[in-house]
Amino acid sequence: MSQQEEPPGPDGLPLVGSMPKYGLDPFEYRKEWAEEYGDLVHIDGGVARDGYLVTSRELFEQILVTDDEKYERPREYKEIFPNSIAASEGESWRKQRDLIQPAFYPEQVRSYANLTVEATKSLVESWEDGEVVDIEAAMKDLTLDIFVRSMLGLDSEDEYPAIRRACEAIGEKAAAGNQIFPGWMPTSANRQYESAREDLDKAIENIISAHKRGEGRDETLLTTLMEAEADDGHQMSDDVLRNELIALLFAGHETTALSLTYTWFLLSKNPDKRAALAAEVDETLGDETVSPAHAPQLTYTENVIKESMRVLCPAHSIFRRPREPVTVDGYEISEGSAIFLPIWLLHHDEQYYDDPMEFRPERWEDGLEQDLPKYAYIPFGAGPHRCTGEMFAKMELRLIIPTLMQACELELADRELELDFRASLTAEPKNEIKMVVSRR
Repeated sequence: MSQQEEPPGPDGLPLVGSMPKYGLDPFEYRKEWAEEYGDLVHIDGGVARDGYLVTSRELFEQILVTDDEKYERPREYKEIFPNSIAASEGESWRKQRDLIQPAFYPEQVRSYANLTVEATKSLVESWEDGEVVDIEAAMKDLTLDIFVRSMLGLDSEDEYPAIRRACEAIGEKAAAGNQIFPGWMPTSANRQYESAREDLDKAIENIISAHKRGEGRDETLLTTLMEAEADDGHQMSDDVLRNELIALLFAGHETTALSLTYTWFLLSKNPDKRAALAAEVDETLGDETVSPAHAPQLTYTENVIKESMRVLCPAHSIFRRPREPVTVDGYEISEGSAIFLPIWLLHHDEQYYDDPMEFRPERWEDGLEQDLPKYAYIPFGAGPHRCTGEMFAKMELRLIIPTLMQACELELADRELELDFRASLTAEPKNEIKMVVSRR
């Protein structure tokens, strides 16, 4: 096979190629193109750079693990999260990771457990029996509150509105259909982002200032970053600190909130699974407050979490660009090309999962995770850039789900609701997901 050939792929239009079509509905087209064209799909970029859709776990391993240093994160990450762990590369990224990781060590994560449970109970107590709630908004409010209190050490909610608006604007800017436009172009998404980003910068600066005035708790991620010194002995500048916190804030609450949202959606669609989860929670906890020590007994809860993150994984795709010409599956791919690695395709692959679109927590009962080949299940990514906050996210899910289940059930207001998704940095629902609260 000549390395000068392109992999198979859909025909494109003059000038624009196939990329705009892909941007309209990545979830649909990547499934269709993977079935038609195989492990590596060429997406014609027209006059812009071409893209490539990677659909096999073996190629995921090559790009994300074996040849990781030949690739970099795309420009969108660098525009939205400049000079942060989400966008930096090489030695700079390693230094940032080493600074941040201690905040996510198991013993440190366990110290956030009481706060997580208290925040969840407070939310549930604010709901009336029979109330209809926007569950995505509620879960985002909850995980934002937990992140700010635990990681930043502040109890004030003054900056929450600006943070919420900015996260929405980040999602809009990073949506697949908007990524073809550079940041300097005055599109609606870019203008909204710039306005919201200014407000977010001010909000984070206010949080930093509050800590400097002694208003925050010690031994948090924020104090660790504020006290860290670079090789030259200087502390991190406020600009760098702000950008780091923004990246961690987005990653630290948006993805967990969506995991919870999709879990409640799937449980409502499958009442027998919800009943099994409630039975385990009742039998294991009774009236006790859940803690990390209960995790080994809450096996069905763990399987619900795994299955939810398989069927509707918030981190739907990973993006890379080659730093240099690379060879993938026998084809040469030029420097700067867009590489799409859709986790959803792996998680829905019939090679690894029977009836992959069925929500079936029981499939994990007999050691499925150990039996799966490498990289067939990667809800937190793979390779050196695997999610730093994985332990924190898992802790939240293991505590929030039982705490909420003890107090109430959530039923879809529209039981016929089927979700449509927008591909941004996360897989976001286009639908409002309204749920009815029923006290238990």
